[in-house]
Parts: sequence; C-alpha cells; structure tokens
Amino acid sequence: MEKKMYNILAYAFLISITLQVPCLAKTNLATDQTVLFSLKQHITSDPSRMLATNWNVSSSVCSWIGITCSSRHHRVAALNLSGMSLSGSIPPQLGQLSFLVSLDLTSNFFTGLLPPELSSLHRLKFISLRLNNFTGEIPPLFGHLPKLENLNLRNNSFVGSIPKSLSNLTALQFLDLTSNSLSGEIPKELGKLQSLRRLEIELNYLSGSIPSEIFNISNLEIISLADNELIGSLPTDTCSKLPFLWWLYLPGNQLSGGIPTNLSQCSQLQQLTLTENSFSGSIPAEIGYLASLKSLALGSNRLTGTVPHEIGNLQKLGVFAAELNQIGGSFPLNMFMNMSSLQGIRLWSNRFTGNVSRDVGNLTKVTWFDLTENRMTGVIPTEFGQLYQLQLLRLSINSFSGSLPHELFNISTLHTLSLAFNDLFGVLPTYLCRASPNLGRLYLGANSITGPIPNSIYNCSHLRIITLAENKLSGCIPTDLGNLRNLQRLELYNNNLTNAPSSSNLGFIASLSNCRSLTHLSVGINPLYGAIPPSVGNLTSSLQLFSVGSSKLNGSIPVQIGYLRSLVTLDLQDNELSGNIPFSIKYLHDLQGLYLGANILQGPFPEAICDSYNLIYIDISRNQFSGPIPECLETCLL
Repeated sequence: MEKKMYNILAYAFLISITLQVPCLAKTNLATDQTVLFSLKQHITSDPSRMLATNWNVSSSVCSWIGITCSSRHHRVAALNLSGMSLSGSIPPQLGQLSFLVSLDLTSNFFTGLLPPELSSLHRLKFISLRLNNFTGEIPPLFGHLPKLENLNLRNNSFVGSIPKSLSNLTALQFLDLTSNSLSGEIPKELGKLQSLRRLEIELNYLSGSIPSEIFNISNLEIISLADNELIGSLPTDTCSKLPFLWWLYLPGNQLSGGIPTNLSQCSQLQQLTLTENSFSGSIPAEIGYLASLKSLALGSNRLTGTVPHEIGNLQKLGVFAAELNQIGGSFPLNMFMNMSSLQGIRLWSNRFTGNVSRDVGNLTKVTWFDLTENRMTGVIPTEFGQLYQLQLLRLSINSFSGSLPHELFNISTLHTLSLAFNDLFGVLPTYLCRASPNLGRLYLGANSITGPIPNSIYNCSHLRIITLAENKLSGCIPTDLGNLRNLQRLELYNNNLTNAPSSSNLGFIASLSNCRSLTHLSVGINPLYGAIPPSVGNLTSSLQLFSVGSSKLNGSIPVQIGYLRSLVTLDLQDNELSGNIPFSIKYLHDLQGLYLGANILQGPFPEAICDSYNLIYIDISRNQFSGPIPECLETCLL
C-alpha cells in the first residue's frame, strides 16, 4: 500500500513539473523581452526603424530581428544588431540575458561605458563591439567570462591599459583591440592564453617591449601589433614555439636590433611585415627557407648588406619590399625569376648598382616595380613594355641613360610612370596615351628629352600630374591642355617652350580653366613672350602655386589675379611686367611667397598687401616702385 501511494505521489510530482516547465520558460523569455525593451529604450537613433517596427509585443521575442533563441532552453542565445547604424548606449539590464552566447553590435554608433553587469553573462562565447564609439577603460568584466572565445573591440575609443584580467580567458581564441587609444605595456600575463589563435592590437599607443611570453603561445596564427610605440628587439627564439604562425605584422613601431635568424622555424609564415622600425644588420638568409611566404616587407629600417641569394627560393612570394634602407650590391633581378606569383618589387631609396637586364620582361605578373633613388646605370630595357599588368614603374633619381623607351607607353594598365632625374634623351612618343589610356601620373623631369609636347597628350584624359620640367623640350605649349579635366599639377618649367605665335597672351591659360582640380601650375624659365591674360582669373580657386618667372612676360599683372584665393606662392619674377601691382592682391589671404623682383613694376606699393597676413617671403627688388614700403612687409622682404 505504501509503495502504491509512493508511486502515485511520484507520478503527481512529474505531472506538476511537466505542467510548470512551459510556464517557467514563458516567464524567463518574458524576462529576456523586458531586457530587450530596456535596450530599445536606450537606442536614441534607429534610422532604418528596424527595432521600432519589429521589436513589439505582437510577436514572439524569438522572431524579432537580430534575435536567435536556443532550441533547448527557448531563451535568447544570440543578439546581432550589426550594421544597423544604431545610436545609443548599453543598459545594465543587458547583463540579465543569462543564456546569451553571442553578442554582436558591430558597425553602429553606440557610445558610453560598458556596464559592469555584463560580467554576469557567463555563457558568452562571442563578443563583437567593433566600429562603435565606446569609451572609458576596457572593463575587467571580460575577465569573468570563462567561456569567451572571441573578443573584438576594434575601432572604438577605449583608453587606459590592457587589463591583466584578460589572462583569465583560457578559452579565448581571438582578441582584437585595434584602433583604440590604449597605452601602457602589453601585459605579459597574456602569455597564459594558450588557446589564442589571433592577437591583433594595432593602431594604439602601446609602449615597452613585446613580452617574450607572447611568443610562447603555441596556437598563435596571427600576431599583429602594428602602429604602436613598441621598443626593444625580437627574441632570438621568436619562432621556436610558433608552428602555426602565418601572419607576423609589426610595422610602425620602434623595434630595433637584428631580424631573428630563427624566423625560418615559423614554417607556415605567409606574411612578414617589419616596416617602419629601426631593425639593423643584414637580411637573414634563413628567411629564404620560408617556403610559404607570400609577402616580405622590410622597408624603412636600417638594414645594410646585400639581398641574400636564398631569397630566390621563395617561389610563392608576391611582394618583396625593402625600401628606405641601406641595402646595396648589384640589383639582384635574377633572384626574382623563379617567383611565378611576384607582383611587387619595392626597393626604392637604397644603394643598388648595376643595370636592369632584359630578363625583366619575364616578370609578367608584376604590377609594381620601384627602384627610385638608387645608383642604377645602363639603359632602361624596352622589355618593360612586355609587363602587360604593370601599373606603376618608378626608376627616378638614378643614372639611367639612353633613349626614352617608347615601349613603356604601350602598357595599357600603367597609371604611374616616373623616370625623372636620369640621363635620358629622345622625344616623347607621338601616340602618347593612345595605348596607355589609364596613365595618371607622368614624371619625366630632369632629363634631356627634346622635341615638342605631342598633340596626342589630349588622349591622356586620366592624367593628374605632368612633370616635364628641366628638359630640352621645344615648340608651343599646347592650347588644349584643358581637355585634361583631372589635371592637378602641371610642371613645364626650364625648357625651351614657347607661347602660340599667333597669340600675344599666354594662350594656354584660358584652356586650363577647365582643369578645376589644378593646384600647381609652373611654366617658368621658358621663352614665352606674352602677357598674362585676364582669363587667369578663371583658373580654379584651388590653385596654390602659379609660377611663370623668367619667361619674357610683358604687359601688366591683371587685376583678375586676385580671384585665385587659394594661392600660396605667386612667382612672376625676372620678366618685363610693368604697371602697378593690382589692389586685388589683398584678397590672396593664403599667400606666403610673393616674387615680383626684376620687372618694370612701378607706382606706390599697395597697403592692401597687408591683408595677406600669411605672407612670409616677398621679393620686389629691381623694379621702379615709389613711395614708402608698408611697415607690415619689413620682416618679409628678401
């Protein structure tokens, strides 16, 4: 009888539990709903009105936008409001979503401090608050989330130091604190995060050395600490315990010492970037054993010696950059021949010598080739024209000689061609830009190029910069340069160019009024023999430099010069200009340099010049001015 009674009571208890579970679930889900309504009340801007129209009592919480409920507990397990452009703050009530596993508020405009109540979310595995404007210090609450695997606080306004309590997150795999205002040292305690796979703390103000403990986290795949204020050297055993590391990214710091030779032990390394530091010594030959390496960036350091021939073993290398160092020796072109994926060679500002062999034509995947400011000699191989994917070719500031290779102008993908400051001769091709329509920057200054500027330059509709100064060009300055609507800089000074013989004014000026982005116009030291036309006032108000010195100009300075309100430098010296300085010069408030010396200008010097309150340099010597010089100019006169 007692056993029967026990069974009845047990059965009744089970019945009561079964009946209560839905009620409890409803109550708990109602709690989650209350929390979410609290969050909604803290939203100050919802431009797409997603929450305003969707988060309401007429539908289940689990069907709301951005909400995912767990099938087991029927509670809110994921909150994803990413990319909704929401503004507001995080209420402390959010810490009551006790079944929350994932919190994603990426790419919004949330502000304020993170409430400490979030430390109650013990089930959280994923947090992404990147691309917001959260402030204050990174709170220690994250150290109380034992299951956290991903913590992303990138692109916020957090300050202070990195809390040591993060070392409690033994399950953490991804940590991203990039683009904040963090300071202090990297805590060595982070070395306890043995599950960590990605460590990204770029663009902060971190100081001190990189703790050696970081290099003992054997699961690390990515170490990215770029653009901080880190000092010291890398451990000699940097890679002895990093078998999975494929990304080592440390540019923009103050790291010094030699590049560790044992980097070859990071056998999976694909990206090695140490640019903009103070590393010294030579490039370790051992780097040549990193068979998976795709990008090697060592620029802006203090490296010396030569490029070790072992680098030629890097058959997967796509970019080799070692610019702004003191590396020398003969330019090792042959080393790149086995690199079937090579796209970029950046070795500018070093001490390389020798010539570029014709084998360069075999590097058919190269898009960037930069040997600017070295000690290269010989001719520029015509085989560069075979690089059908080349976008940038910079060989300036060397001692290349021979004729200007017209084949370079057959590369349809080319957008930058820089051969300035060499010993090149020859003429510009008559078909300029016909085969290279994307050309945007043309630097050929300081050579010995002769002949006219071809009419085909009108085809260069993408040209933004033309530098042909300091050559031996002759003929007329084309009067249709205005067809180059994107032109920003035109430098033709120090040639033998002339004005159109049929025009007493500088005929090309009127055409250039179509170039609304023009900031620099320098055509001085040419026998132009003409007057500055009133149409000079139609030039873009963006013009900052107007230089026509030593050009045999005559006539007066037109009053319309005062329309060029952004002028910083006005150079009309060493001409035959006459008349008065126009009063409109008073409107050139940004003017810093005024060069009118060696003309025939006369009359009183206008007091209005004092309105150009940024004026630093002025040359009015060798003219025929009369009367006193304004007191405001006494400190500016050359």
